[in-house]
Amino acid sequence: MANKNQLLRYLIIDEMLRNRQRPYPSREEIMQTIEERTDRPYSLSSFEKDLRVMREQFGAPIEYHHERRGYFYGEKLKKSGKVLYEEDRTYRLAALSLSKQDLQSITLIEGLLEGFRHQPFFHAFSQAIDKVLDAVQISKQIPTRLDNRRLSFIQTDEPEFVKGRELLGELAAAIQNHRQVQFEYMKFKSEESSRRTLHPLLLKSFKNRWYLVGYEERKGRIATFGLDRVLPGSLRLLDAEALDAEKLQFDPEEYYRYCYGVTRNPEDKPKRVLLACTPLLGKYLETRPLHHTQRITEKNEVFWEIEYRLIINQELLYELLSMSPDVQVLKPKKLKRAVVETLEKTLSLYRL
Repeated sequence: MANKNQLLRYLIIDEMLRNRQRPYPSREEIMQTIEERTDRPYSLSSFEKDLRVMREQFGAPIEYHHERRGYFYGEKLKKSGKVLYEEDRTYRLAALSLSKQDLQSITLIEGLLEGFRHQPFFHAFSQAIDKVLDAVQISKQIPTRLDNRRLSFIQTDEPEFVKGRELLGELAAAIQNHRQVQFEYMKFKSEESSRRTLHPLLLKSFKNRWYLVGYEERKGRIATFGLDRVLPGSLRLLDAEALDAEKLQFDPEEYYRYCYGVTRNPEDKPKRVLLACTPLLGKYLETRPLHHTQRITEKNEVFWEIEYRLIINQELLYELLSMSPDVQVLKPKKLKRAVVETLEKTLSLYRL
């Protein structure tokens, strides 16, 4: 039976063989990565033994690609005297011994976790792995097989793929290991990309998109970047040490305490936002508050009055516009004016 360190090595190998950004890792790359993440020496004999155990006990279809000089999941086929390589992109390591009831529960929530199932988070959260391993036993294989089809009575609004999620593992590692990152970034309003170097501080999600928050030393500011706008293959983890949140006096909780969404100017101060809305919308917001500062100050049969303390940004504006015509901004004037101007521009598009 494998111990914790062995399973962690299997998970690292599994992650590297499934990484579409860096396919066909070499023996040297795998061994070096394992040594770095486990902080233990790792011999060639141990590497060969791990591959043998993964093949024999976990059914891992590990093969070596002679042309690409690296390992992959799949098989080698001989046709007409030629060696062909066929990848298997469906295999993933099944390392935990689970009961049939456990597997049914996991299958039940699989749809809810669709966006995270293939992300290489293992190495970035090694402490969490240890906690899981303390609670389960490792066996040769999962004893019970379930139909892989998703349960028909659960549907989610999560997209099948959100651009940029494949970067989460590397960015999480960069934050944890205090390493600067560099990438090519394409703004929505620009036709040319720009190279950015960042001290990464925080990964934040909002409305099915992931964002990287960090310190841009060249401009001396905290900046936010959408991972969907990072050009594929451009992310690099630099050897340069990154400033951490403590040195930069960056408190993620405080930074976003009065923010709806992800974008904000560090100099912006929260404002008192006062809304009047229909009782129907008020009841909806009562059960699902827009923000933790929400406070219902008045309610009657005609309208509800709701108060917030928020930084005014584009995400807040768009959210309020999505509630039209059931909501009216009473304060502040800046936000009210922005709503009016946007609605007037929208109306001009529909004038016959």
